[in-house]
Formats: sequence, structure tokens, C-alpha cells
Amino acid sequence: MIKFTLLASALLLSACGADTPSVSNNANNLNNSNNTTNNQTTTNNQTTTNNQTTTNNQTTTGCGDGSEVLCNALPPECPDDLIAEVVNQCWGECVDPTTCEPVTSACGDGSTLVCKSLPTPCAEGFIHEIVEGCYGRCVSETTCEATGCGDGSIATCEVVPPLCPTGTVIEVINGCYGRCVVAETCEFPARCGDGSELTCRAPEPQCADGYTASVVNNCYGRCVDETTCALPFTCGDGSLLTCRTMEPSCPGGLVPEIVESCYGKCVEPNTCLPAEFCGGVQGLPCEGGLTCVDDPTDDCDPKNGGADCGGICITEPV
Repeated sequence: MIKFTLLASALLLSACGADTPSVSNNANNLNNSNNTTNNQTTTNNQTTTNNQTTTNNQTTTGCGDGSEVLCNALPPECPDDLIAEVVNQCWGECVDPTTCEPVTSACGDGSTLVCKSLPTPCAEGFIHEIVEGCYGRCVSETTCEATGCGDGSIATCEVVPPLCPTGTVIEVINGCYGRCVVAETCEFPARCGDGSELTCRAPEPQCADGYTASVVNNCYGRCVDETTCALPFTCGDGSLLTCRTMEPSCPGGLVPEIVESCYGKCVEPNTCLPAEFCGGVQGLPCEGGLTCVDDPTDDCDPKNGGADCGGICITEPV
């Protein structure tokens, strides 16, 4: 009886011992499963955090609908004082950073400023018109009309203004002097001068290369620059006088030309052409009642041993 009881107890303990490892393994599997789930949850949380970081790094300019740039488009090239607005998560127009409004002008064609060209300064009381998306002329802020000739800008360049014939004025373009134009129309004349029609029968003067005869008061005037209609400051090649040679005393209203930065021949001030040659070995006379006098710009002096010196024809002073 005792042996039977002991055998039964041993069997019972054996059965209990077999069950214990199974329960332990199930518990371990459950823990492992929970750990895996927790790890996956942690990973998902990290992914969500990373997405939020990326979102926080998106660009916004402060102007637009408040959305952030998510599109792949490049922002527009705005003028230096404007910024691009952001609309529907993409770039919009160039706007004023203070008002977030597109920049337009009360004067012009009503277009919005988009080009990056810098405007020339306008005088007080004038504003820039905006034409085809770019700055245009300086015009009156009340009438949108330009005054003066040119683009309305102020002459700020350090250039000596050209001398314009009577009836014409200097146009100013991009802050510097341009051509001599008709004062009433601001148009470059078909022929340099005051815009009057040529009606006199005087012969057209022969001008030096690069110059043309102007028409003033219905007749020929001085020779002027054929591209600008400006009067020459001096006759010659346009170089500045830098030599220290004594200025020749030109007779009969002639003036010395300046060539290669020094004095040259005596020429007609209105045409910049040299006076007619006379005298010399052949003793050439002057025509048209002109008088032959010594040419002060050559090296021949009839009063100092010079023989057969050449001369120039001038109008004898009254």
C-alpha cells in the first residue's frame, strides 16, 4: 500500500514537472512577442518623428496662403527688393515683403514688376512707370507724363553735356546724355538742326568726315556730329589738348583744330574744314573776293627769309 502511494506521488510530480517547462516557454514566447511589438511601435514612432522634422524644414516666405513649399519647382527670380509668395504649397508671384502684394505702378501698362533690371533715379515728384514687367521712364506721379526728352531719368554720369544747336535739346537716357533732339517733339530730326524746312538757296557747306550740315532757320547752319547732332567743342579728332605748344593766331575768324592732343591747322569754325590754300610756288590766287594771307601753322615765314610760302584765303575784316 505504501509502495503504491509513493508510486502515485512520483507519477504526479513527474506530470507536474513536465508541464512547468511548457508554461515557461509559452511565457517567454509571449514576452518575446511583446518586445517585438514594442520595438515595432518604437520604430513607427521614430518614423513619424522624422517626417515631422522634414516637414518643419520646408520653406515658407511669410507671404501667400501660409502653406509651406512642397513642390519641386524652382522659385522665381525676383527683383532684389521683392520675395516670392507661397500659394498651394508652391511658389507664386514676386511680391512686396511688407505688403505681400504684387508691385505695380500707377503709370505704365498695368503689368506686374518681374524683371530684375535696376531703375535709374527719378527726380522728386516722379515715379517709374512699369511697362511689360520692367521699369520704364520716370513720369509725373500725378499725370504719368514724361517731361524733358529721353527716358525721364536724371543725368548722373560724369560726362560733359554736348552742345546742341538752337531749337534742340539734349535727351537723357539711362542717367546720361544722349542725342540732340527737337525740343517740341523729342524726336531725332530727319536732319540735324531746329527742325525747320530747308528753303534757302545757299550752297550746302562741305563738312569734315563724321559731320553733317545742320539746318537752322530754314537754311544751312553749322556742321554737327552726324550721329548726335551735337556741335563740336573743337575741330579736330576729338582728342583733348594736352601739349604745351603756343596756340597759333589764326586770321579771319578761323580757329585752330586739335589733332592728336595738339594744335593743327587753322580751320573754319562752322565746318571744321581747312581754309582754301593760296600762294606757294605757283602763286595760287584766292577766289570769291577772299584775301591770301600767311598760314601761321606752317614753318614758312615770309617775314623771316621764307620764300614762296603757302597761304590761306580769308575774308578780309572790315
